[in-house]
Parts: sequence; structure tokens; C-alpha cells
Amino acid sequence: MHFGADDALIPAETVAKVHATWPEVPHFVYEGAGHGFNCDRRADFRDSAASLALDRTLSLFAQNLR
Repeated sequence: MHFGADDALIPAETVAKVHATWPEVPHFVYEGAGHGFNCDRRADFRDSAASLALDRTLSLFAQNLR
């Protein structure tokens, strides 16, 4: 799961609860990123966070979807 550290819709407390509920699921928090950090049409798009999130997602797929 990918979360922006500055997400106004999903606060850090919620991210912590999600992680506590599913500790086996990888989760990542991107500093300086908001809710729409992965959408290049939004004001809070963050290219570096989006690229890293994509790399991590593709790596997870490669490891688990053979």
C-alpha cells in the first residue's frame, strides 16, 4: 500500500491502523506527498514518489505473480 505523508484524506493514524491490521502487507509512506501524488493531472503529483511507488508495485508483482 502506498500513502502520502501529507494526505489530508488518509491521516497518519489511519495508516498506522491499516498497517496494524495487515502487518504482512507491504506499506510505504512517501514524505512530501499528498493524496494524489501518483496522478500527474493533480496539483499534488510528486514524480519521484510516483516513480518509486510504481517500481515497488512492479517488484511485488514480479515476486508474486509468476
